Amino acid sequence: MSNSVALDNNEIIEKIKAATNLLFLKDYYLLEHDLSERSITHKLAGYLQDSFNEYNVDCEYNGSTFTLNERKCISLIKEKLREIGKKFNPDATVLTIFPDIIVHNRGNKNCNILVIELKKNLSNSKAKKFDIYKLERYTSDELKYQLGAFIEVLTKNKKRKYRISFFENGGLKNSETIILPNLN
Repeated sequence: MSNSVALDNNEIIEKIKAATNLLFLKDYYLLEHDLSERSITHKLAGYLQDSFNEYNVDCEYNGSTFTLNERKCISLIKEKLREIGKKFNPDATVLTIFPDIIVHNRGNKNCNILVIELKKNLSNSKAKKFDIYKLERYTSDELKYQLGAFIEVLTKNKKRKYRISFFENGGLKNSETIILPNLN
């Protein structure tokens, strides 16, 4: 893997959309039958790896040699966690995290390209709010991911539809809904 290949955010966004579209085309069964979120993110990560071949694409990755206990952690903002209803240890100062998918170069803290959190539309709202909070933190100065994406996929439905929101510099950049043609 190269140490760093500069990618434009628009290029990254197009690669995410192309990989998500492939997920709907090739693995719609997982969505239509509301199967495991981990199964869905695994397949999406495979399509992303094809587009980001200069980088590592990992699921549920928590390793980092640059943070507490060699795990990716974010500083706790306890008021925010209370607001979204997330339980946490009141004595803790950091929270170990496991992003659904990341694109990075392992072992290079200066090459965190993309972090993705995916939720099914049937997921509870607390889980969605927590994922959005994590994306704000991932893309802040703390972990310095270039871009974050929150993908909400429609499951148990004949419509091939997803909503994607992009985060950078600790905040929401933009959101859009993508509706794909049905393949009947």
